[in-house]
Amino acid sequence: MGFLVSLLGGPIVGVLGSAISAGMSFLERKQKIEETKLEYAQELKLQEMNIRARSEEMESELLIAQTEAVTQQLSASYQHDASYGQVGQTAATVLRFVRPALTFGLLALVAIVYFTMPEAQIVDQNGVASSLGELVVLKILFLTEVALTWWFIDRRKTNK
Repeated sequence: MGFLVSLLGGPIVGVLGSAISAGMSFLERKQKIEETKLEYAQELKLQEMNIRARSEEMESELLIAQTEAVTQQLSASYQHDASYGQVGQTAATVLRFVRPALTFGLLALVAIVYFTMPEAQIVDQNGVASSLGELVVLKILFLTEVALTWWFIDRRKTNK
């Protein structure tokens, strides 16, 4: 029996040692793969953060550019208005009433056209029928809205 144990014991211990070595090698490779996955995940996260930061930076740059453009347009508008020079008191009084007079004039024009236009029907590209009066009123309303927006919103005085 001692001879059999010594005859088979060596190879069994050798196979066990080889199996343990292979198992350890497998665990090392698995650990290396996990480390590589973590590195790649960290790199991916950093890239996503960089992309997000650059996106926010580009949005900020766009807002700055838009603000500068509006500021330049407003400044040019004020410079244009200031280029008239000094005006007399009568002219200044008349100028103060131009916008309100035009506003009420446009609103009166809308009412007059709406109530006096004939009921002629016009069919548009989509096959929707509208009266000629409605179409004219819509165009005048559009122009009135543009004028009112320009006069009372965009040309407001800003605090500096």
